[in-house]
Amino acid sequence: MNSQLAELSSGEKMVKVMGELAEKRPQRGEGLSGILVRRDENYHLLSPNDLQEYTSLSTTKLTQRVRVPFTRSFNTLQTALFQLSGDVKRMQGTEKKYCVKVFKNITVTKEDIVCIVEAVSGDDDHLVETIELAIKRLDDTVRPLINLI
Repeated sequence: MNSQLAELSSGEKMVKVMGELAEKRPQRGEGLSGILVRRDENYHLLSPNDLQEYTSLSTTKLTQRVRVPFTRSFNTLQTALFQLSGDVKRMQGTEKKYCVKVFKNITVTKEDIVCIVEAVSGDDDHLVETIELAIKRLDDTVRPLINLI
């Protein structure tokens, strides 16, 4: 999730904590994390789950699919992903389509000469980029040999 620390510096402001965040009182010195919403002159701190209930805003989840050229074997890919994450689960595929689940939430599918890395955008974005880079580097190691032939 993309987030940034917000500090209000124009004098003291009252922020009303609502919804899920208001269910549990924080301990002294413990921070709160949520979405700061300004309506008129009032500030409200909400959980993303409460956004639609207390405002006219809504949240959505985007699934990102990154296509990466890859000419090596599925076994090579699977071995490299296991070395990267230590957690690779093989999923069912067709004879031309091989699929694994990496880091529990990211699906990597090999189709002919392309790998498709798929995940819901959010906390795992940096892992998707890491997998994409690893696949590119793995495939680049074989290209000079192909060009010589």
